[in-house]
Amino acid sequence: MKAKTLKPQLWKTALARRLLGSAPEARSIVHAVELIASRLLTGIESPPSDLKALATALGVCAWSEDPNLPVSGELRREGAEFRIFLAPGQSRGRQRFTIAHELGHAFFEHTGDRPPRHGEELERLCDMLATEFLMPTQRVRTYLGAEPTAERIIEMARVFDVSLTAAAYRFSELTKTHVFGLDADQTLMFKRGAIDFRDSELQAAAQPALSGQRVDARVFLSYNRVWNGPWRLQGAPVNGAKAVFLLRPLVNAAR
Repeated sequence: MKAKTLKPQLWKTALARRLLGSAPEARSIVHAVELIASRLLTGIESPPSDLKALATALGVCAWSEDPNLPVSGELRREGAEFRIFLAPGQSRGRQRFTIAHELGHAFFEHTGDRPPRHGEELERLCDMLATEFLMPTQRVRTYLGAEPTAERIIEMARVFDVSLTAAAYRFSELTKTHVFGLDADQTLMFKRGAIDFRDSELQAAAQPALSGQRVDARVFLSYNRVWNGPWRLQGAPVNGAKAVFLLRPLVNAAR
């Protein structure tokens, strides 16, 4: 799951300065998050990221479920260490992201006196750290290679042990492509980018992937604020009932 992008001015806060203090050479907050996660993951197996080893490095002794927890996860101090508590019933991918998010909170506990524990900006930064912990930028780029495909999104979810949605969002972020996922009745499961799936040509081109076929087609989209013209649509089936797609504008192509 990818964190929302914050407006630049919101990074001029005490919390942002605290984060940048852990990576003073960073060019931006995003770069700082990448550097911090990379350093914390040094010597830790990834992919998939060994969250137990990362937890140990951050002073988190373990995690366990709390059936009364009103949120997905919570970090609590236990003596000199911390423990993560999780709401039950989360899928494996969701639970791993929750743990990684709480490890983001654990990181802030080591950034000096009176560490931040509440606030929207803190939650977003912990989401960003969680994404880097689970899908480190450089390791994902190396894995995807020079010509990422729709199949790679599915493989990425398995290799990095994350949900399909989280893998698709990270893929979109790092490759600058538009992605979306459909279930068996063409209900949109997720999307990232300027995509209007109500377009009939797009729906028709995507349909074969829901029958187990690979899709590689050209579609003409006239509504899109990014590019009105031909796009390349690639699709890959997931377990025969769902499919993942990516769209790229063919800016130099004629219909």
